[in-house]
Amino acid sequence: MNHAQDLDLSFEIVVRDDVGKRVMTSSRVPSTSAVDTLEKLQGYRAIQSLRYYLMVDSGRVAAAYSVRGADGQWLEASLDPGEQLDIECGALRASLNLTDLYEETGLTVA
Repeated sequence: MNHAQDLDLSFEIVVRDDVGKRVMTSSRVPSTSAVDTLEKLQGYRAIQSLRYYLMVDSGRVAAAYSVRGADGQWLEASLDPGEQLDIECGALRASLNLTDLYEETGLTVA
């Protein structure tokens, strides 16, 4: 994406296992925020094997995530400074925090 005022945080991470897609991560820039927030979220939630969806803001230090529970319901939350998002995908275990997400971007995590 080439938006003059947007940081280059364009990325998409997809983790797959034998069940299918489990983790989806993408960036959100001001010029596409409505599409990212509404359309992409609905589309990704329709993927039955998807368990985690992380949206990272490119204009400020902010990230939100959704986690599908065992009952199929989605829990939405913000990733706050000092908080860690623990992701489990089969044998894969990962932890993410705002410092990791904004490393080398020039934005400071408070």
